[in-house]
Amino acid sequence: DHLSYRGADLYKLNVDTRQLVRLTHQEFTPNRGNGADFDPANPNSNYPRIGVFNTGGTFAPGGWIVFTSSRNNLMPPKAFNWVERVLQLHRMRDDGSNVELVGHLNLGMALHPQVLRDGRIAFSSWEMHGIRDLRNFPLWAIGPDGRNWTSLSGFSELALTHHFMTQMPDGDIVVCRYYNL
Repeated sequence: DHLSYRGADLYKLNVDTRQLVRLTHQEFTPNRGNGADFDPANPNSNYPRIGVFNTGGTFAPGGWIVFTSSRNNLMPPKAFNWVERVLQLHRMRDDGSNVELVGHLNLGMALHPQVLRDGRIAFSSWEMHGIRDLRNFPLWAIGPDGRNWTSLSGFSELALTHHFMTQMPDGDIVVCRYYNL
């Protein structure tokens, strides 16, 4: 009930020149093939009444930025309220062009993308995949183009969340683990 009607967008700042470049612009891209009405002027439409959230940008190999976005307006299967929307992994060129969905299977939630040394993207996810405890957020990895989705950690730890990972120079992955709820 307290999400912003303005949403969130990604910006890039040139530290030397202090030039600020807006990379996302509240693009809203729901699946319109199912006949749903997304007219914001119609109070009974499927329009979400909250902003689009573009978050967690991380620079990826080849001039890409990988980020999460709610632009597709999917409802998570484990939603806590009616305004929650799924954050899916997307990528775009580092100038904001050529945005494409790479997390086609992010139907629960994807959070905190981080580039690993081998070029894969690690992220936390609220995906079910047989996990029965709604508090679990295990770690996954995916290629920056959306291929080769693999698990990393957290699948046998009940009620633990894995977020905010990074990779050390020796290859170890450091992650915050905490009890959720």
